[in-house]
Amino acid sequence: MKKILSLKFFCLVFLVAAALYAFNGPRVNAESTQQRVFDMAELFTAKEAEKLETAIEEVKADQEVDIIILTTDDAGGKSAQDYADDFYDEGGYGFGGPEGPGILYLIDMDNRRMEISTAGTAITYFTDERIEIILDKLYNDVSNENYYGSAKTFIKYVGLYMNLAPGESIPNQPITWVHVLICLAGALIIGSIIVFLMLLPSLRGGKITVSGNDYFVSSSANVRNKQDIFVNQTVTRRRIEPPKNNGGGGGGFSSTRTSSSGRTHGGGGRSF
Repeated sequence: MKKILSLKFFCLVFLVAAALYAFNGPRVNAESTQQRVFDMAELFTAKEAEKLETAIEEVKADQEVDIIILTTDDAGGKSAQDYADDFYDEGGYGFGGPEGPGILYLIDMDNRRMEISTAGTAITYFTDERIEIILDKLYNDVSNENYYGSAKTFIKYVGLYMNLAPGESIPNQPITWVHVLICLAGALIIGSIIVFLMLLPSLRGGKITVSGNDYFVSSSANVRNKQDIFVNQTVTRRRIEPPKNNGGGGGGFSSTRTSSSGRTHGGGGRSF
């Protein structure tokens, strides 16, 4: 009887322990598995959306910034800017929480406009100048209906700019041996063509001139002696004022706005 009670007690303890482990044991980070591509306008294939989710997770983990891709064909009467800001706020997005850095890219087919909305410290990283550069990169793809390509480019530039201090430009690609060899090959080809053209008359049996006297006719030459005498000089100096910084789109300036929920956002947009 005691053995039966001991066995039942052991089983009970085991079940309780298993239940506690299932409740409090290792969990998958909910934030890392949340959807970040919302294709309301159905501009991406299922495979493309999956690839974008993967690319977002890589940049998100590396640069600690939340990234959202959003498309819509019905903005509900809102402007693209308001639609983007409200969607971001209502979703509570942001790396580590709503106050964390985040950036959203909207393709609004209703208003025919691209819109970028930034929040948190992402506002500082994505200055007006950087927003305009990104929009320049996205415009051709969106205009040519390559929406997946524009989304990929957006994610790429988010990663690049989050890795640079505000105001710092993307460094130029270093010169490699491939570039050097291409330049040398091009110079060799051009040089060979020039030499061939110079030798072409002689190859055809033409006369090669070897002296400048062949072009000089002494009977028609009339050389005059002329002399300039320096008298004085006048130097005028004028102070050039440095340009004033009016807080435009360049440098490290970021324009901000307040959404309907009262949150501060940065960003910008462009029609297509």
